[in-house]
Amino acid sequence: VKTLRHYDEIGLLAPAYVDTYSKYRFYTSNQLVIIHQIQSLRQIGLSLDEIQMIINGVDGVAILESRKKAIKE
Repeated sequence: VKTLRHYDEIGLLAPAYVDTYSKYRFYTSNQLVIIHQIQSLRQIGLSLDEIQMIINGVDGVAILESRKKAIKE
């Protein structure tokens, strides 16, 4: 829950809907796919800034190649 709230605060992933009374956050099935992508990218060491660039359409291959090169060094 904290993680999803943080993603919303930094503009990485906003919920599809927030209940005004309970403050519960609701996500679509498409957003769940993105959440899993974020988790996978975090596991391989990408920063949230790098992940945000990938989600926003910046060349993900270049970012991953850069990360791979950094790991080898």
